[in-house]
Amino acid sequence: METIKTERLLLRRLKKEDVADMFEYTSDAETVRLLKWDAHSYIEQTMFFIENTLSDYEAARVNHFVWGIELTQNHKLIGSVRIFDIDFNDKKAEVSYILNALYSNNGYMSEAVNAVIRYAFDSINLIRIQAKCVAENAVSEKVMIKCAMSFEGLFRKASFIKGEHYDLKYYAITKG
Repeated sequence: METIKTERLLLRRLKKEDVADMFEYTSDAETVRLLKWDAHSYIEQTMFFIENTLSDYEAARVNHFVWGIELTQNHKLIGSVRIFDIDFNDKKAEVSYILNALYSNNGYMSEAVNAVIRYAFDSINLIRIQAKCVAENAVSEKVMIKCAMSFEGLFRKASFIKGEHYDLKYYAITKG
């Protein structure tokens, strides 16, 4: 997993020192409202996630990559982006992301996701990247559209999140 530099961001491995910045957004109930996992109530939950991710880095797991999204202007971790379910036979994977709400509407997430898509196509030779979001998550859908992903379909009642079934929108982009 390489560090990726963009105009305003550094996509890099997570580190233990990121725990306070990450807890800032993982503990925000509104930020995680449409995600499978609950808001972190304790910073130890965030540290547990970081430590598991560090173990994955050390084990050189190649079926997923997690990048912290750091603002180069102040070195603050504002989110993360990952590619996962990498299938090297079919040359495809899925991308997901989370951003501190304080940094929304600045184009940071589409900048990060675009960089990860380029990395997946150019460095690990994938030909398809897909993403999904709860149908009512217009912010996430906007990121997919800004990253030139094409709408592929609506999967009715496809995800059970916090006691409720949600429809999922699927998007994808292919190389070339």
